[in-house]
Order: sequence, then C-alpha cells, then structure tokens
Amino acid sequence: MGRGRLFDAVARLLEYCAAVRPLLAGLERSPRVTRVNVGPLGASGVESLLTYLRSEPPTPALLADVVERTGGVPFFVEELASRQPGQPLPDTLRDLLLLRVQALSDPAQRVLAAASVGVARVAHVDLAAAVDLDRGGLDAALREAAEAQLLRVDRDLPGYAIRHALLREAVLEDLLPGELTALHEKWAQALQERLDGAPTDAGLAVQVSHHWFAALDLPHAFDAALAAAEAGRAAYAPWEESQMLDRALQLWPRIPDPQTAAAGDRAVLLERAGTAAHDAGDDDRSADFYDSALAEVDPAVNPDRHAHLLIKRSDMDDPESLPRLTEALGLLPADPSADRALALGTLAGWHAVRNRWDEAAELAEEARQVARRVPDAEAESWASLLLRGPSREPASLTSPWACSRRGGNSRWKPDPSGPWASSGSVSVISC
Repeated sequence: MGRGRLFDAVARLLEYCAAVRPLLAGLERSPRVTRVNVGPLGASGVESLLTYLRSEPPTPALLADVVERTGGVPFFVEELASRQPGQPLPDTLRDLLLLRVQALSDPAQRVLAAASVGVARVAHVDLAAAVDLDRGGLDAALREAAEAQLLRVDRDLPGYAIRHALLREAVLEDLLPGELTALHEKWAQALQERLDGAPTDAGLAVQVSHHWFAALDLPHAFDAALAAAEAGRAAYAPWEESQMLDRALQLWPRIPDPQTAAAGDRAVLLERAGTAAHDAGDDDRSADFYDSALAEVDPAVNPDRHAHLLIKRSDMDDPESLPRLTEALGLLPADPSADRALALGTLAGWHAVRNRWDEAAELAEEARQVARRVPDAEAESWASLLLRGPSREPASLTSPWACSRRGGNSRWKPDPSGPWASSGSVSVISC
C-alpha cells in the first residue's frame, strides 16, 4: 500500500504531461491501485507550512502574498518561504516554470504571453483580438497550451485562464519591455472597442485604462482613466473611481491640454477624487485630495470656490473644522446659497456633537432660514432635525442620516431606520 501511494503521488506530478495520461487511466482501472487526489493547501495550511519553514509565524502581508501567488501548492510555498512580499521569483523556480512554456510551439507561446498580459481570466473574443493568428492557428495554439496544462479552459466566461498565478508571473517576467508594451497596446485596442459599446462597464473601463497606461500611450491612458472614473461613479464604486482619478492626476502634467479632456481644471479633478475617497471610507486620502484642491484655488481670486472646498474638507468630528467653516462663511456672500446653508448646518452639527446646544440651535435656525430661501430641502431637513434639541444620551450621538457627498456638495439623506422618528432625539452624523 505504501509503494502504491508513493507511485500515485509521483504520477500525480507527471500528470501535467499529456503522454502520461493514458498510463494513469489504465492504472486507475486496476483494483490494486488507489488514486488519491491531493488538493492545494488552504490559507491555514500555508500558514502552518510557512511557520515550519521559517521557524516563526509569517506576517499577514507575507501570508497573503504567498497564498495569492502559490495557490496553495506546497512546492511553490517552499520556494517563496524565504522571500519578502512582492519580491521577484527565485531564478530556479522561474526557470523551472518556463521550461514547460519553452517546449511549446511559437504560436502557443504567443497565445500564452497574450493571455498573461490580460487579466486573470480572459474572454476568447478578447484574446483572439490581441493575438495575430487566424482562426485555425489560434485554435491549434490554444489547444496545445491547454493540453500542456498551462492554460485552463473557462467555459463559463467563455475563455481561458493561466493555469497558475506563478506561471503567469514567470511568463510576464520573461517578456522583453518592447514585447510587453506591444501586448498591452493590443489589449487596450481590443478592449477599447468593447468599452465604446458599453461605456458604463466600470470593470472594463478600469482594464482599458490599465492597458493604455502600461502601453505608455499617456493621452489615451488619461482619457481612459477619466472614463473609468465616470463609470465607477455611475456604478457607485467609489474606490475604483478614486483610483482612476488619482491616475488621471498623475498623468495631468504629462499630457497636452488636460483641461479640455477633463472639462475643468486640476482642482475639479482633485475635488472629485476627494469625494470618491471619502465615499470609499478613506478619509485620510480624501483630506489630502481636498487640501491639494484648496492649494490650487486662490481665495482672493475665487472666494466662493475656495469656500466650497473648505466646506467639503470639514467634518463634525474634526476640531480643525471650526476655523475652516468660519473662514468659509466669511468668504461666502451674505446672500442665501446652498453652500452657505451647508456651512451653517455643518457648523451647527460641529457644536452639537460637543454638547454646545445653544450655539448649535442658533446656527441651525439660521441654516434653516437660508435653506428655505435657496430652496434646499435636504439642508432644511437637517437644520430642523438639529433644532429638536439634545438627545437623551448626548455623549453617544448616532446618525439617522446617511451622508453623501455626491454631486459636488455634502448632503444628508434620511434613513428610515434612524431612531429620530420614534424617539424624537437629535442624532448627528460626522461626514
């Protein structure tokens, strides 16, 4: 039994070779042979193996990196155990992985390289557009790569996936810079055609932006980043939106006439990025974007816009918001406006969360009057809510309102599940 299991384990390693499969199929029919399928390790198994190999538990970053790159294959885990997250593959492991790739025909290698440059799973129609092969040559190359167990068929997509993350990594490292750039350009062109027919597909837009950027076509990369950001906004995917706006901001000084493509100046893009980062829950990054936008707008030249950004930069929990809101109110004209109502309401909330109810009530009443004259129903509702007075537990105010900063201004929107409807207490949100 021991020898049989050992033989089966060795045969499992050889199963990647197409020539061995008939032998394995014949052996499985024998009643004296037991086949044991050993799957990859889970995250806990990888952690245990790394702890054994390193004589200490792995850091969370190392564990996540090894799990993602190895797919739980113990041999790969051993090869990466001594390396830090993100480090290149060891030469021995890369060479071992590439041996199987180099055994393929040239068309099959080209298909594998194109699939590696694409995302983890590539659609057949996209891969066909990214490879210069006729239909018959493409099918033959795909079948060769699949039979060599280097490409896995994904019938749900339908399309293909590189058999293993480390194999994809090795193929990408083996490409020359010019080859890599050319493949990214082909992918960008192929996916751009699809995006033109589905401009609201946020995931596709992000892919297009990535490929144009990697192809070093900066004007196209800038336009694609803006399109991806807009698709992310439409799909309410704020993290993706902020990432794409950040990429556009990085490209801003490197392309001609970015204001025309962005339909606004750099401060507009920074404000949008700040809003998206806030909605994604990254308040520190949001503050950085807003601060950069404020630095772009001179209060002496454009006081209204500077005031608007000061309000966007403020939140009720931040002690530094008091001087910002005070400055904003000083810059805004005395005439009623949405920004003035918002600044007064935010300042009222700032005092409310510190149990300064007299100041909060005075500011909330002024905010309500301004909001009525604008008119601004949401700002008026917020001010009216504050005017109800302190809650029974002022030290732990909870919000019945969902704060959203979409569309250029902070807005508070009612939450039907909030406690104010039944308790009559004031609840304040920090946004």
